[in-house]
Amino acid sequence: MFLTATEFAMHKREYTINTTRLLRQRLPEKPIIVLCSPLDPASDVLNIQDYVMNGETVVPLFSSWEALNESTHGKDLGRPVVEISRSLLAYLAHGSEVFLLDPALDSELRFTVSDLRSAFPEPLVLH
Repeated sequence: MFLTATEFAMHKREYTINTTRLLRQRLPEKPIIVLCSPLDPASDVLNIQDYVMNGETVVPLFSSWEALNESTHGKDLGRPVVEISRSLLAYLAHGSEVFLLDPALDSELRFTVSDLRSAFPEPLVLH
């Protein structure tokens, strides 16, 4: 099945609206991420862990500590796990990342940096 440019644009717009709605409903202000290494207070670098799942590199995010525990079956990941503001996450992302909220759970949601920035266009505020 081939789509015309107009049909493709309509499908893309519908996808964006649905993804934005789901993100606003399910992504908390401070999702939980896995880091590659412990935070270094003397550094301004934050190395977020990514994984290859089904041939695609994704950054796992968790909506809660319970979702993290359920998704990982309570296993110690051997890496630091922290909460991060979604505006900081959107700011730090390069633009090509694919996120997976609550991987391996019924509530799993795949989205891109563009989806994240569209759903939450608020500016970065550092406290």
